[in-house]
Amino acid sequence: MTTINVKNRKVVDALKVYLLSEKGYTEDKYGNCINVEKTMKFHFNAISYRIEQKLSNGRWYKIGGHYYKDVSMVNGVIIRR
Repeated sequence: MTTINVKNRKVVDALKVYLLSEKGYTEDKYGNCINVEKTMKFHFNAISYRIEQKLSNGRWYKIGGHYYKDVSMVNGVIIRR
């Protein structure tokens, strides 16, 4: 699993709590959050996260993401600073 510093950990934890409890995502063995249909994934790195969507050919395609230093979570909404 990726090592994430304490400051960034707060953003990751807030995002994961929101995805797991509010949106019904599950966490895989790598710490990523995947939706029930397994078509959307939040992938967490040391300094950033990315949102990926599964294509019909089985490959994942990046559709978004940000550096942790540029975002915060407020009431389940990701806000860019």
